[in-house]
Order: sequence, then C-alpha cells, then structure tokens
Amino acid sequence: MMTDPGPEQASAKIREQLESPYTRIRYAGEKALHRLLPIAQGDGIQNQVVRSLLLGCYNGQDFPIDPASLRVLNRRMMEDCIALLLMDSAPAMEVHQYVENGSSVFNGMAERWRPPSRIQMQIPTSEDETSEGLRTLGKKSLQHLIAVAQGFSGQCRHIARFLVACYDGCRYPFDPTRFRCIDHDLFLECIAVIRLLYETRHEIDKNILEGASVFNRLIQDWTIEPYSADSEAVR
Repeated sequence: MMTDPGPEQASAKIREQLESPYTRIRYAGEKALHRLLPIAQGDGIQNQVVRSLLLGCYNGQDFPIDPASLRVLNRRMMEDCIALLLMDSAPAMEVHQYVENGSSVFNGMAERWRPPSRIQMQIPTSEDETSEGLRTLGKKSLQHLIAVAQGFSGQCRHIARFLVACYDGCRYPFDPTRFRCIDHDLFLECIAVIRLLYETRHEIDKNILEGASVFNRLIQDWTIEPYSADSEAVR
C-alpha cells in the first residue's frame, strides 16, 4: 500500500529535483535559448553567429559552426551560448521543441543561414578584462584533448573534429550535436577550450608548441575533408 509522503517529504523531493545538476543546466539553457532567439533574427555579425549556433544545435550536420566565431559576441551572449551548449549536450528534447512552433521558427532561420566561411568577421579588441584562470584551465584542457584525439576510440574522432574546427572553423566547421557522443568530462574540457579562444582572442595553435603542425597532423590522421556548403554535410 502506497503511503502519502506528507508535505515535508514532498517538498524535500521537489527541492532535490530542482537542485540536481541537470535540472539547473536545463533551466539555465532554456532561459538562455529564449534570450538568444530574438538576437538570432537580426542581420549583424553577432546576430549571424547566434543564429548559426542555434541552427547547429538544431541540425549540426547541415549547419556546422565555427567555434571561434563566438569571440565576436559580447560576454553576456557568450555565456548564454555556453548555457545552451551545456543543455544540448545531453538533451531531454531537441532544441526546437522548447519553442512554440519551433520547427517553423528554426526552418525560417535556416533560410537565412550562411556557412562560416561567408560570415565576414573581425575579432574585436575587447575592453573586458580577461580571466587568467580561464586561460590556464583552457590550455590544460587543450593539451588533454589533443592527447585524447590522438587515440583510437569512438570519442577520439569527435574530439579531433572539434579541435580542428577551433583551429580553422571556416574550412573545417563543427557539428555541435557531436558533443552528445562524448563523455561529460570531455565535453566540459571542450567548453574550457571555447572559453580559451574567447579569453585570448588569438588563434588556438598559438597556445601550444608547434601548434600548426599538431593540428595539421590531426587533419591528416583523421582524414578530415574541408567543408563545402555546396556539398554533402560534414560527417
């Protein structure tokens, strides 16, 4: 016979659910999504980058992103994009399902999508103080992810593609739904690398010794082909 838990136990259960890490991530991600949607309707550079990320979470094979493009965003937009990626890495449902008439909304944005190579960007000289802590953490994560990408597990392929996209996201853009295929700890290290790009403002290969050679070796080892908007989507 089922017993009534009583109001105190019921309240404690609700608090436990609300305080669980994933519930907080989903709540923050959904709020961020609804702040980003109006921005994605505009025509400026920041608008195009936000629209690209939303579409990447919607269908990253057809709408891959350049991770470095997030550097053109102001810090608040950047944090909202991170919150969205956190939610979408282990989705309870697809991103468009959080939005009323979501398929129509995202298909409308898709008609205005531009591949990364056609988004003309200038990386701004930010007046914000950057975080030494985030740079240090990002460099450590970058070194670890490079070591992972040189392995042969199923996750290695996704990590390699992410790193190469950070190196040259116009030629080798990234499908952000690939984040769903890697362990959460590795995903958090990918986020740390995105933050490294944002905090340093220079190219990712400058953070490691002989960086260009390292990234070009990943391209060769994993036979990563340049992306063409007129060809089949990135696989």
